[in-house]
Amino acid sequence: MSDARKNILGRLRAAQADLPEIEETVDFRPMVPSKALNSAELRAHFIREATKLNCIIHEVEDEDAAFAVISQLVGANRRVAAWDDASVPIAGFTMRMANAGFQRVSAESPHAEIGITGVDAALAATGSLVFMSAPGKVRSTSLLPATHIAIVRAMQIVTDLETWFAQQRDDALTMFQDASNVIIISGPSRTADIGMELVLGAHGPHTLHIILPIAHDDPAGSLPDVRPI
Repeated sequence: MSDARKNILGRLRAAQADLPEIEETVDFRPMVPSKALNSAELRAHFIREATKLNCIIHEVEDEDAAFAVISQLVGANRRVAAWDDASVPIAGFTMRMANAGFQRVSAESPHAEIGITGVDAALAATGSLVFMSAPGKVRSTSLLPATHIAIVRAMQIVTDLETWFAQQRDDALTMFQDASNVIIISGPSRTADIGMELVLGAHGPHTLHIILPIAHDDPAGSLPDVRPI
């Protein structure tokens, strides 16, 4: 080994030895500062933020009204990709689709212009939706069709991403262990790479519809573990 190399390595080792001890970070600043909100305020805040992202919000009274909106959006194109019944918060969803004349196709099919999913969480701070892929919850359903329809339960709306992660840790990260990946979607696909001109649908759905039932599926009237920020 040359003297020059020895000198360089020696200085590097000496510099490492002098590094100070760094305390482990315990408290993290949220990405989007917010304040504590009750369930009604969270819902309203989520709707405002999602609307800013060019999402189209449909507030409905119950599951029947939710499916009526879906039927209207599907229209004459009866071929849709959809998650399994257990992951779509509309009772008897597969049977309803069959009765309505929908033809279920793979999300990878060129005929799948509409993808229908539930969600795993809705983030009020950013208007984003969280999806965790698992059997019956194919990720391409929310990514490939030109139109994505997502059904959100009121109790799935949480303050922000940090709150949702904290809930997963409290549950021993069981959902993460079962999921092949986690997707966070904030509005339709968009890009402004060319000429700073915003284009929707360049790399995914052009339109994102969010169906939000008004039915009170949170019996306590407020969400658990919603922390002030």
